[in-house]
Amino acid sequence: MVRVAGCMVRMHTCGRIFIGVTGLLLLASLGRAEVQVFARVDRNQAQVGEQVVLTVAVVSQKPLSVQVPPTLRISGVTCSQVRGPATSEEMSISGGRLLRRATAEYAYFLTAERAGEIEIPAIPVTVEGTQFLTQPIRLTVGKSPVLEAGGPVQVRVNVSRTTVYQGEQIVVEYLLYEEAVASSRIQNRQLVRDPSFLNFWAETLEDIRRQQIPTRRETINGVAYNVLPILRYVVFPTRAGTLTVPSITVSLVAALPTGARTIWGEPVLQPRQISVSSPERTIESRALPANPPAGFSGAVGSFSITSEVDRTEVAEGDPISWKVIIEGDGNVKSVGDLRIPDLPDFRAYDPKTTASFTVTQGAVRGKLVHERVVMPLHAGISQIPGTTFTFFDPRTRQYRTIAVEAKKITVTANGAAVAHTPAGGQMLVKEVGSDIRYIQPDVSSLEDESWRLTDSPLYWVSYGLPVAWVLLAFGVRARRIRMGANPARMRALGAAGEARRRLKVARLALEKNDVHGGIQAVANSLTELVAAAANTTAAGLTSSRISEVLSEKQVPEDLRKEVLATLAQCDEIRYAPTSASADAARAIYEKGLGLVRQLLRYLVP
Repeated sequence: MVRVAGCMVRMHTCGRIFIGVTGLLLLASLGRAEVQVFARVDRNQAQVGEQVVLTVAVVSQKPLSVQVPPTLRISGVTCSQVRGPATSEEMSISGGRLLRRATAEYAYFLTAERAGEIEIPAIPVTVEGTQFLTQPIRLTVGKSPVLEAGGPVQVRVNVSRTTVYQGEQIVVEYLLYEEAVASSRIQNRQLVRDPSFLNFWAETLEDIRRQQIPTRRETINGVAYNVLPILRYVVFPTRAGTLTVPSITVSLVAALPTGARTIWGEPVLQPRQISVSSPERTIESRALPANPPAGFSGAVGSFSITSEVDRTEVAEGDPISWKVIIEGDGNVKSVGDLRIPDLPDFRAYDPKTTASFTVTQGAVRGKLVHERVVMPLHAGISQIPGTTFTFFDPRTRQYRTIAVEAKKITVTANGAAVAHTPAGGQMLVKEVGSDIRYIQPDVSSLEDESWRLTDSPLYWVSYGLPVAWVLLAFGVRARRIRMGANPARMRALGAAGEARRRLKVARLALEKNDVHGGIQAVANSLTELVAAAANTTAAGLTSSRISEVLSEKQVPEDLRKEVLATLAQCDEIRYAPTSASADAARAIYEKGLGLVRQLLRYLVP
């Protein structure tokens, strides 16, 4: 009997141990199941240039500390910086138990750059110090429907010359060609990627958009195209050989035929996000002739040199502004420091050198200004010596050296002695004492200084300021409580204020004749207002999406069409700003101002 009891005791002990171990394993499994990390895309098929939204979600029973990569490196895809988190919490009752579910989502905006199968790798996500990996996702990218040559939309690259010497100037211009009959159905034109010039010294001509370059029309193979300038560069080959001018990619929304027809026989159009790239161009760069002369610093082109001073007659110790100016159709930024002879009769200060490129009657010219302040050391006739400049001229295929003559300066004595310091500088010794002004000995009038602070009414009014501040604080807090109870209204009011601010920016820009900046602000005010109503970002809005959002907000159809038409006009002017007059831009601003006022009645609850 004792043996049986002992056996029962041991069995009872083993049962407790088994239950304890099982409970710990169950709790561990539950702890692992508390957190779920996964990734998803809004679509698994896209076209080159289209945007795909990648979302990383973390689901847990309570809000946790989450860390995700700031951006992703995926072959064949450009990725934006991460946005988020967008958080939400849900509560439910199941089996008499209260269940909580907290979700944090992070969004990446991906743009496909090439066609084919692209794999989004597993993304590391750290939750409360523990790393999780999302599942890989496969994305199928197809070619853009307008990438074929001769399509309704093309991007072309023009170069001023294809055979040059190393360092010789080339003007590169990127142009967008749109069929005239389809141009009105194209909007949201955006540059996807800037060109990367390898083996070139490239300078962007920032003032090209401000030049009076109207949108022109060209006919190619019997088809009329509207030509819109996009970018213009002046580039200089940095080595000899066959070099490549890179391509650019433009993304846009175009209404393309679907193949179906209406009952009247007209083709049915559907907006699609497409992209088009320019072809690459090759440049033959030839090496410069051997044995360059002394003083050659690498400048290639056709240049002129001038020297000027602000005055030729000065007094001792007075400063003179001396400029040496080099102009021509070459890279003036490669000139380097000029070889300036010694100035024994002057004290010279450190020079200031500025280089710039300008467009004059369609030609690009560079200008280098070497400015220096000099000061004569003694009276008499002094000379600012001349200087030389050596460069290679591609037109004559020879090295050339040009020079400027010396400048004669007449220096007169100014009645002050000039003493030279041991370091070779100078010091002016002037008569002193003549600038002393004596204090007035007599007082002309007296004032009553018995005034006290308590005699001022503002002193007694200030006693009520603390009470006013307290009442104001209570008012602000009450308003925040009311606004917090209606987050949709708070978001809409914030968007309304931002729209008004952008319209003010547009008005100020148009007053300064900045057509491009004003139209950009008008378009942003409309798109940001619609984006706030849809609780999304303006970057992901298309014309069809804008129409859907306005329809959901019960905006009348005629007002929706007017908004889309205004955005299309803004896009047209933004990519060809000089084709619109200031009066036309102000008319669009007034129209946008009226549209914002009308939309607020529908979008602000």
